[in-house]
Amino acid sequence: MAQYLLQPRIEAIPLYLSPDDTSFLKTRISSIEIELARLEIQLSQLKRQLKKKRQNLAFMYNILAPVRQLPFELLSNIFSEYCSLAIKRPRPIPSRKSLKPQLLLSQICSTWRQVAFGTPRLWCELRILLSPKGGISSDDIDAMMVDSWLGRSGSLPLHILIAQWHPNSSLAPQNLLNRLVPFCNRLQSLCLALPLQCLLSFLDKQLAFTVLNKIDLTLLQNANKSEFSDVIPSFPQCRRFTTFLNALQLRTVKLNLSCSAYSNSSFLAQTVFMIPLPLKQLHSLHLELRDPGDYYSLADARSYFELLRNCQHTVVECRFVRCPAWLCDALLKISGTMVFPALKVLCLEQWQEENEARFIQHITVPSLVTLRIDHSDYGGDDPSDSFSQHLIALNTRSSSSLSTLELIRVRLMCTKDILSVLVVLPTLKHLKLNDCNLNTKLLMHGLLLCDSEGHKPIISKLESLHLVDFEVIPKGCENCIVDMVESRTVVNGDSRAYFSTLTLAYRHHRITETMITRLNDLLLHLNLKAKD
Repeated sequence: MAQYLLQPRIEAIPLYLSPDDTSFLKTRISSIEIELARLEIQLSQLKRQLKKKRQNLAFMYNILAPVRQLPFELLSNIFSEYCSLAIKRPRPIPSRKSLKPQLLLSQICSTWRQVAFGTPRLWCELRILLSPKGGISSDDIDAMMVDSWLGRSGSLPLHILIAQWHPNSSLAPQNLLNRLVPFCNRLQSLCLALPLQCLLSFLDKQLAFTVLNKIDLTLLQNANKSEFSDVIPSFPQCRRFTTFLNALQLRTVKLNLSCSAYSNSSFLAQTVFMIPLPLKQLHSLHLELRDPGDYYSLADARSYFELLRNCQHTVVECRFVRCPAWLCDALLKISGTMVFPALKVLCLEQWQEENEARFIQHITVPSLVTLRIDHSDYGGDDPSDSFSQHLIALNTRSSSSLSTLELIRVRLMCTKDILSVLVVLPTLKHLKLNDCNLNTKLLMHGLLLCDSEGHKPIISKLESLHLVDFEVIPKGCENCIVDMVESRTVVNGDSRAYFSTLTLAYRHHRITETMITRLNDLLLHLNLKAKD
């Protein structure tokens, strides 16, 4: 109670000011406000001066930075290396917020912008990926940007990629293709993944591909066109676009015909007729088809063989993906074989075994260096005793010096079949077997290099073995692997210069550290990969 009694009681006392006092207070308040305004102005001026001083200090720091002392030529080389690495790095479709490396470099400072704009090789490659989800639409790309981008490339050759990875035809980049017309004389490689109607509108113009060396055409489905006849007239009344026939330097052609989007049975024949190519001067041909079943007719097979026959004397590299099943019937009517005298690289991917075997029976490749057979999509699980015989017959008929053999998921060949093929390939240097479900112990015994009488060595010049199969090291195969490597690297205590690289993939780690140490001592490159 004492603390409450001792507290003083404060009451409001009315304050009475005379008119003179009120006028004095108003004047005093006004002067204080004026003084505050003056101080605020002075403070803002001091802040601006401080900001300017800091900017000058930062500018001085930038001048003294080591990167500022680099000559423009060296800085230009650094920019070129950065852009090339950024392009090669795998990444998803770019979003609207992302910047191309060239534009990113040009936004760092005025000096970098000057160097970037003055380096033509930074602007020789233009990639535009169109996608309605998280990507770029044709409305987001200013056509003048394409002009300015390619204009900075000077007189260097150009590499253009325009891909529309969606079926929405409303985003067809026709305006972008029109912007490429003035630069056609400098186009060295052209990659287009577009609907056929958009591509034909572009080829309808007067184009001069003076230095064009490579074309990659992917014909996509037009979402608003359900029938092929709605896009172009029926064959043979359709118009021929001979633009590419005048490309005298064209050497590499890739055609990806997504025929399943159309129900017309002669789609391939019409495409070959409408967009003819200088096949007799090609060095590389990549033909990728999709098999929609009964939609194809033998007219497509004739078009397929016309492509091969017209370029068989000049083509150096061929890659055929998903050859349609109707080709099997057409092969039965062919007499003799097709000779490819200059062919060095042959890749057959996603073929059915029967179709593939018959194709191999009808070709002769005396200069073949690399053979790649890929059944990863098809499966290749049907056993066949004749496929290895076809490969042996191909090598005997061609008398080629095969250097690289790559088999991917070719499970129709057992280990004995593969060894029987290797016996007739004495020049083989690189062997790649991916997911072929082989008997590792039997394979290693077959590859064991033995110079003893009565055992002729298999592929004695073998330099590398790439064996990727997650069942590749069953129990008891470790010593076989080490013995095979040792037989090919050491003879009578002297090291050989042949076998140097071994790649193994396995599910369970059964190779001891001692054996790994022995392999490392014998080989230049040892790659062991395990699957979790």
